[in-house]
Amino acid sequence: MLEARSVGVVYPGGGTALHGVSIRLEPGAVVGLVGPNGAGKSTLMRTLVSLLRPTSGEVLWKGEAVYGGKGGADLRASLGYLPQDFGSYPGLTVEEFLAYLAYIKGLSGGTARTRVLEVMDLMHLQEYRRVRMGGLSGGTRQRVGVAQALLTKPTVLVLDEPTVGLDPAERITFRQILTTVAKDHVVLVSSHIISDLEAMASRLVVVVKGHVAVDTNPSEMVGRMAGKVWAARVSESALEELRRVWPVTRFTRQGGEALVRVVSDTPPVPNASLVDPSLEDAYFAALHSLAG
Repeated sequence: MLEARSVGVVYPGGGTALHGVSIRLEPGAVVGLVGPNGAGKSTLMRTLVSLLRPTSGEVLWKGEAVYGGKGGADLRASLGYLPQDFGSYPGLTVEEFLAYLAYIKGLSGGTARTRVLEVMDLMHLQEYRRVRMGGLSGGTRQRVGVAQALLTKPTVLVLDEPTVGLDPAERITFRQILTTVAKDHVVLVSSHIISDLEAMASRLVVVVKGHVAVDTNPSEMVGRMAGKVWAARVSESALEELRRVWPVTRFTRQGGEALVRVVSDTPPVPNASLVDPSLEDAYFAALHSLAG
């Protein structure tokens, strides 16, 4: 179990990134971490993986302190981590890069080679094994990032925006892989792509302004939106009025009009019709409520 207890982070310049955050992560579930830009998600992840010492509170791994205790070394030996921007050596091929990282992570000889081949196969990277890192597309490079996080068969997997740059087919494959991995692992994933979290997360943590604002089961969160999500075709001027009053979770402009999805207890416009809610609807409704 990986746990943060009343963790606060204040940067040297005086800005506060986290305010007394408490969160407990256990094996068997994918925990989705979501929130607006600058909410503190990446800071929380870096604190949990022992890269950023909190100003207050504590982080525990299997009950032992990660900072100032023996939990830190044990956690790092059990950890697979993908930061939002991971560095690489552009002159190395994919296979060379993964072999290098396997060595850095303590794997050697036949064990390292076997594991490199396994993660390349898992992330569908075989055809790129001899392609240099500097020549990869953004999506393929991201798959290499996920592959390196899996090299040591970690019991804790922390991924910051892992589906950025992946095409729809790659995202589906990744979600399937992660759901399988989560059966025996502690898995924390941040993403701005709510549909990805809806497909794979069994728990959703919403961070707003350095606080955990929501920590719930996504299905229950969506269920509370039943009878509150409406679709309608409105004029451009009506769209702006709707956005001032209600959470508009999605809109598409078409020939001077807009197709909108709106969260409201009652029909927001006369021609509105009820639609099935999604996690995206529930998430934006929660942000709207918190902002109000």
